[in-house]
Amino acid sequence: MRYTREDLKALQAATLDEKIDHSLSMIEIFYLREHGNCYISFSGGKDSTVLKYLIEHEYPARGGRLLQDIPSVFSDTGLEYPEIRKFAMRQKNVISVRPKMNFLEVLRHYGYPLISKAVSDAIVEAKRTPGGSRWKRMHGECRRNDGGRSQFDYSKWLPLMDLPIKISDECCGAMKKRPMQTYQRATGRYPITGTTAAESVLRTTWWIGKGCNTFSDSPRGKAKSNPLSAWLEQDILHYIKRENIEICSVYGDLVYTDADGNEYEENPFSPDAPLHCTGCERTGCMFCPFGAHLEKGETRFQRLRRTHPRQYEFMMGGGEWAQEDGKRLWMPNKCGLGYAKVFEMVNGIYGNGFYRYE
Repeated sequence: MRYTREDLKALQAATLDEKIDHSLSMIEIFYLREHGNCYISFSGGKDSTVLKYLIEHEYPARGGRLLQDIPSVFSDTGLEYPEIRKFAMRQKNVISVRPKMNFLEVLRHYGYPLISKAVSDAIVEAKRTPGGSRWKRMHGECRRNDGGRSQFDYSKWLPLMDLPIKISDECCGAMKKRPMQTYQRATGRYPITGTTAAESVLRTTWWIGKGCNTFSDSPRGKAKSNPLSAWLEQDILHYIKRENIEICSVYGDLVYTDADGNEYEENPFSPDAPLHCTGCERTGCMFCPFGAHLEKGETRFQRLRRTHPRQYEFMMGGGEWAQEDGKRLWMPNKCGLGYAKVFEMVNGIYGNGFYRYE
């Protein structure tokens, strides 16, 4: 069944309790359809922590007994904040899997992730297939039916293709997806994830095409459940606050804010007053630049410098010039990932404040 953007907006506009009911329904349908062969894709972040709580606490509290045997699988990439890894590994029923390559090897082999998954992927494919769909996106030859500028017009990023670095979106596949896929093949279990459609254009497009659940007996046979698809960031935060769910310390405290940015531990406003984390807003990989150029205030890398100086120095330091296929390219080395040089090159195109990392 194919959905519309209006369908998604209607779900996103529902109340938190309605979203909880919808999510539990999607989980139960997926569990039953896949005969219980499921696992929780657990990153240790707040979204997957909410998912784990829904399955292990909310569902049984409502009389459900089917889902208590679902393991949580944590991809131990070495890229997580140390606090995230410790938090994830002390939760109940957690299994860890590891990638075959470390991040330095992934960057040398595939390239640096920059801007977004979609843009990095377009750069790879544009170089691989001149004249193809991604090449057209990079060259601004992608238009809407009415002739307007397409959301997939990536011509702004065309100068990145001439930089002496390899660019790729493959890091997530190599570090996270493949270890999970190996676990899936070995166990016959299928993932339930905490991803939301609002996180990116790609995830919105995925939901419109497939909804929350796809099943193993579908034409492609790629079973997956994304039961939190309709949740927004504020839904996640309000549910954590309401249920007093423990989340990783790297997020700091959950506080209410007013229009002037003042913070309050207790809610002096309406029940849906906005919440935010005093620490990291999102965790993921410490070294991921996807979306970092859009951040206001203190960026994730400026915060990393302040809170985790050793990891920051490894990310920004090191690097070397190397020859590959007759080209002189900037690459990481054993002294560090060399991101300072990469950001310097990108900022040389888009301005000194594009990637703020110092």
